[in-house]
Amino acid sequence: MSNALVVVMSTPELLELTLSHLPMRDLLVTAPLVSKTWQALTLTPALQRALFFQPDPSSLSVHNPLLVELSRPSSLCRKARTAGRGRTPSPSA
Repeated sequence: MSNALVVVMSTPELLELTLSHLPMRDLLVTAPLVSKTWQALTLTPALQRALFFQPDPSSLSVHNPLLVELSRPSSLCRKARTAGRGRTPSPSA
């Protein structure tokens, strides 16, 4: 590994800044599995705000993109189809 990479990876502030550019799913699922250090860094206030676990008083109202994705009409329709237990709606309904 290059010296610069070692310095960045071993400096908590720089590693936190680097991790803050990861997609939310990676921060939630993958980063904590890499090492105990990465798992601990996901608990820092900056990353907690990025993950919508803590409010960010300096920003305007922003919706959590993962929740927005789950609440899209297309995903709701898919859930309704699978929740119907194999029944199909009647044509007159």
